Amino acid sequence: MGGTIDVESELGKGSKFTVVLKHHLADEKYYAQVNEDLSLLNANKNIRGKHILLAEDNDLNAEITITLLEDMGLIVERVEDGIQCVAKMEQMPAKSYDLILMDIQSLIWMVIRQHKLFVNCQIKTKPRFLSLL
Repeated sequence: MGGTIDVESELGKGSKFTVVLKHHLADEKYYAQVNEDLSLLNANKNIRGKHILLAEDNDLNAEITITLLEDMGLIVERVEDGIQCVAKMEQMPAKSYDLILMDIQSLIWMVIRQHKLFVNCQIKTKPRFLSLL
């Protein structure tokens, strides 16, 4: 980046770090470009009317998320966890949802549960694989 880092240190007294970074001052042209980029992001006409499936077990988080998404013109349907999310997707025709939002804990629980079901299936049907799992 064209900068420098200097260190002065003295035993028992501490250290002093000096960081110098070269940068350019923003001018009107820069701000015009930033505003143009933001207007593209804010132009939610491309996402208005899209269907979202939200998997969220926390009622407050779900309420906030739904409000924000609906304010952007999205159509939101909520389930409480990853298992319900998969079940909902299986019930609906293909391409019913444009986006699925799931918190990481729901996703992890779903993967762990599916793995346990797979392991149980393997153990019941092929005991010789037990040592490999």
